[in-house]
Amino acid sequence: MSTHSPSRRWIIKAGISTPVVMTAGCLSQGGSDSSATANRTMASGLEPTQFRTPRQIAPLFLTDTEFKTLEAVVDSIVPADDNPGARDAQCARGIQLLLSAFSFSPAMIFAGGPFSNRGGHTSNDFEKFIELDPYEELAWRIKIEGSKGMPARSFNGSVAGWQTIYRNGLAALNASAAQVPGGGRFEQLPAPMQQLILRDSRDSAVTDMLNIATPQVLELMYGAPEYGGNAALVGWKFTDYEGDVQPRGYTRQQVVEPDNPGVLDMLGLSRRRSADQPTTQAGRSTGVSAQTAPPPQSALLPVPTLEETLRGQNAFRQLIAMTSDEFGLAMMIDSQSNQQRIRQFVQSKLPNKSGGQ
Repeated sequence: MSTHSPSRRWIIKAGISTPVVMTAGCLSQGGSDSSATANRTMASGLEPTQFRTPRQIAPLFLTDTEFKTLEAVVDSIVPADDNPGARDAQCARGIQLLLSAFSFSPAMIFAGGPFSNRGGHTSNDFEKFIELDPYEELAWRIKIEGSKGMPARSFNGSVAGWQTIYRNGLAALNASAAQVPGGGRFEQLPAPMQQLILRDSRDSAVTDMLNIATPQVLELMYGAPEYGGNAALVGWKFTDYEGDVQPRGYTRQQVVEPDNPGVLDMLGLSRRRSADQPTTQAGRSTGVSAQTAPPPQSALLPVPTLEETLRGQNAFRQLIAMTSDEFGLAMMIDSQSNQQRIRQFVQSKLPNKSGGQ
């Protein structure tokens, strides 16, 4: 695994404290690039413990060579440090499934429901992808495959689909890598050289690809694993997110007394217990079952002292600043903002480093 600066992960931890919801998305392990293209199937790379896809009816889009280049790209977007990165989460596989959505029946666009098998349900409904209606299929084929000169897809003009954008971008990266002294393919270069090419490229094929790859990698890193990413739930574990817990849900104790501090706790204004309320050594109520005990009857917002007020005001300002950063980044990702804007935002939020450090 390549060695990367851990600072690249700082903004992920700080800016995406909850996973980005996958609105739609959908492995390239298979034969060689040309003559064996038709043999690229899920079966050759699917482990028994992984999710099951719908029935495959056509080859996957990216060739093995393209897929290896894509793995290097996603590894540069969310590199591993002390925690798994996008390569570990198999985000490249998720992009392959997205580009190959119509190679499956039903198309891998919208996962089913209502439950996976992670919250006590006996089967994984998320694996049962939903059939698209004709309008949805047309819209998604235009987005993924492009207009391809078809009148039915060209009512808004010519559209370059994600398949074309990725294929052109990956080819451009390999062309740039070939010009590096002693270079070969992009994925064969050292990680710092890969990042330099991605950062400084003025090739529109590369920048166009990164503009869609960056938000898609983040969606796959922290989205439901049925879309192909978040392998072994590494994204959820990194952000301490429990994932989908239905139909098991939460106990009353988990709701009333959550493990993580709430906003009031962060502001130093959490509810106080009555002096005569019995507690355990851990400070929790005793004598009544946690499943049936009513919430404490003490005041929710007791009148704070002057010291508490000043401390609360300072904490509240910090909370607003933190929330604004998270909200801003989430909005840029959700709106498919371009990679340059997201990079500038991330760089502006990284801790300042003095010279020589």
